[in-house]
Amino acid sequence: MLRFYLDESVDGLSNREMADMLLFQWGVFDWGQGESFEFDITRQLIYGDGEDGDIFQLSLTFRFVPTEELNNLASGNRWCASRAELEDFRHCVLRSSPYASLNKELASSVDLHYGCAG
Repeated sequence: MLRFYLDESVDGLSNREMADMLLFQWGVFDWGQGESFEFDITRQLIYGDGEDGDIFQLSLTFRFVPTEELNNLASGNRWCASRAELEDFRHCVLRSSPYASLNKELASSVDLHYGCAG
């Protein structure tokens, strides 16, 4: 996702700042199918006037069976507002506690989803 953000520009985005951003988020969530620990990187794209119907997200989500170690990690997130911030963002992801805990684990599921976020 980080390389995709760096290498692939998107046509037709809003002229406003932060129309193309990355979001790193993690934590234990239950969306109605039981708890899982999610490690997610999302690319958010804002088209047009930036109304709810103009905001789209491409999310790559790795889900893991929650363990005591994962349950002890606080949930959180971090935004990358531009390509100029990408290297600092990359270091944040790679040095994060979730990454350190999960980088040798096999995810129970992986989901790539694109859709309107509004």
